Amino acid sequence: MPRHRSPALAVLTVVLLGLAGCTTTVDDPAPPAGRELFAYSTSGELIVAEGAEVLSRTPVQIDTETEIRFTADGKYVVAREFAKDDDTAALIAVNVAQPDQVIRLQCNCRSFVPAGDSTIAWITAETVMRVDLAAAQPEPAARHTLPAPAAREGSFYTDRLLAADGDRLLWARTEFSFLTHGFRSELFLVAGDGADRLLGDIPDVDSSVHGAAFSPDGNAAAVISDTTPYGDVHPYGCPRAAITLVDLRPETQRTVFPVLENCSTPRKVRWDNEIGLTVAIGQRERNESNTSARTYRWQYADDQWSPVDGPVVDRLRPSVVATIELAEPTSGSAHTLYRIADGERVRLADGVHSIATPPGIAG
Repeated sequence: MPRHRSPALAVLTVVLLGLAGCTTTVDDPAPPAGRELFAYSTSGELIVAEGAEVLSRTPVQIDTETEIRFTADGKYVVAREFAKDDDTAALIAVNVAQPDQVIRLQCNCRSFVPAGDSTIAWITAETVMRVDLAAAQPEPAARHTLPAPAAREGSFYTDRLLAADGDRLLWARTEFSFLTHGFRSELFLVAGDGADRLLGDIPDVDSSVHGAAFSPDGNAAAVISDTTPYGDVHPYGCPRAAITLVDLRPETQRTVFPVLENCSTPRKVRWDNEIGLTVAIGQRERNESNTSARTYRWQYADDQWSPVDGPVVDRLRPSVVATIELAEPTSGSAHTLYRIADGERVRLADGVHSIATPPGIAG
């Protein structure tokens, strides 16, 4: 049956956890432009750092498959807690200026995105929710209701918020048919007036969607997912990483495949410079398990894909004079975090799953 969830099943609560009581600070100053601020996560901590110095450590069991993110104004770092299903999912927001005051949002969500200033957004029960973390009492509020899915017998639907560009939101609805055991995903763009524009089915993709990124100019987007060209003939499954390039001016889509041999899965996408987008892709042999996958970065430029950076799986610039990167795997999907500045590469931490910087510095 189609997925219809009552709003009553998605009750949203806010818990403010602080050493000095249940309050938040309004109008915290944005991080100074000259700071080298960044955040990273392990399976059990959310860490905020400045240069080689750790500013705060917040104990939390993090969903290691979801990227941590700064809000658009750089005042908060947000992570999704590990949850067995979306109906129990929560978000944790750390105030950079006052890290002892942690905001916990019961979101019942699969993902979240920064949505301007200190605001974040997510989808639950076919509704786009927003909350301003800088409010004295952050209260999630509905932005608008998503269009109802088609009532097709034997189908189950999931909605995922993928990316934000100012007040525009990109989201996907994936239909799984119990009759055909197949997937079909549609892309939608929420405009500033709150109207949903259907961009169409994602071509050549028969699995769920993992994430997306807008281009720096906002005229395009890249959506990462995977497909199963070999069916289910392999004992561990053998997907192929699929990147759908969306031109938002004529609203056209084109799916391309960076890696054509063996098995591959896209893990994160960034489009933070004018050269082109980069995608971290887990790659393995057909007879290997998922835990054996090795992650490599691929860059798309001049209509072609090429591997970059050797063992580096993610790279960001917290300032104009420093770079942070994830490199050699620690175990599974966890990697070692390095900081590069003044010609020196210093190891900061092991077991790191995700890194983030405030907006504003090109990658």
